[in-house]
Amino acid sequence: DVTPGVIFNRDRTDLPLGESISIRGNSTIQADRNPLIVVDNMIYDGPIENINPNDVESITVLRDAAAASIWGAKAGNGVIVIRTKTGQLDRPMRVNFTANITQGRAFDPFYLPQMPVSDFVDVERRLFKEGYYEFLYESFDNQAVSPLVEDLYAHKKGKLTDSELAGRIDGYRNADVRNDLSQYLYRPSLYQQYAVNINGGTSGYSYFFSLGYDQNQETRVAQSRDRFTLNGRQKWSVLKSKGEVELGTYLISNQSKNGFPDIGSLYPYDRLVDEESNPGAVIRDHNPRFKQNAMDKGVLDWNYLPLEEIGLSPLIRNDFETRLNFRLAYRFTPDIQLESNYQFWNQNGNQEQVFAQNSYFS
Repeated sequence: DVTPGVIFNRDRTDLPLGESISIRGNSTIQADRNPLIVVDNMIYDGPIENINPNDVESITVLRDAAAASIWGAKAGNGVIVIRTKTGQLDRPMRVNFTANITQGRAFDPFYLPQMPVSDFVDVERRLFKEGYYEFLYESFDNQAVSPLVEDLYAHKKGKLTDSELAGRIDGYRNADVRNDLSQYLYRPSLYQQYAVNINGGTSGYSYFFSLGYDQNQETRVAQSRDRFTLNGRQKWSVLKSKGEVELGTYLISNQSKNGFPDIGSLYPYDRLVDEESNPGAVIRDHNPRFKQNAMDKGVLDWNYLPLEEIGLSPLIRNDFETRLNFRLAYRFTPDIQLESNYQFWNQNGNQEQVFAQNSYFS
């Protein structure tokens, strides 16, 4: 709310990192919606979260058509101009260290209101009496139905007594899967950020070197992100202080891990643990009758236990970015300066996910 027209779409969880910023709203329907990022007078094509905020000196947001006259059509979504810190001439060496820790609240599954579990049970019982689940229960592809519907059919076929069915229904009414989600799958987020820089200069040379490390623990268990940055800016004053030679070096290494289980759609009364607090199975993809029949014939365990999937087959992504900036400038008069900029930018990334033999996917 400091710069008019800039919106951080934090509620858009479907957007990748770096694409949650918009300037003046959407300017297109299906094309790229990202604003143009300019770092030290050069276009930056990497994700904006790779830039260490401790190295930033100033940020300017350009929203009007004047930006297009400088950077062309890419400026149609707005421009964010970032200027990083530099050393100063004739200044003794200075060392700065910054550390901060930010803790956030854990994701609250109870935040959004939903139907009471007891009412959900009543709705399923009414739909069962009206025959709604018959085509699902006997489907050719063995589709899954809820645990309550399985019990209702078992009672109908004489496999459950009246008292056993009543006990299970009471258990469903008193259960709430959100309690297990809060206890086992979500945690307070913890973001740690450390940065140190050395800067200074002599009469004809200035320098700024920085080192940064970030460790982010997300609110979902087994989900984290680490970032390592190494930056250096050096400037030489030549030709009797009329010329300048500047070299910028930026190295960034990112690693993200996502071992959060694919919980899919859970029933409101599902339990992630059994009576002895061991990981419990939930119904998924196929009905338990079909799965049990397959396991009786010798296949591996087809039951889905979300808690056993935590960190079992994490998706790991590594990104490495190298950026070199070279600048030459010569001032003919106090009002006329010739300047040339060159940038080399390279980014490599790879991601890997190996599914363990005892994972549900395998």
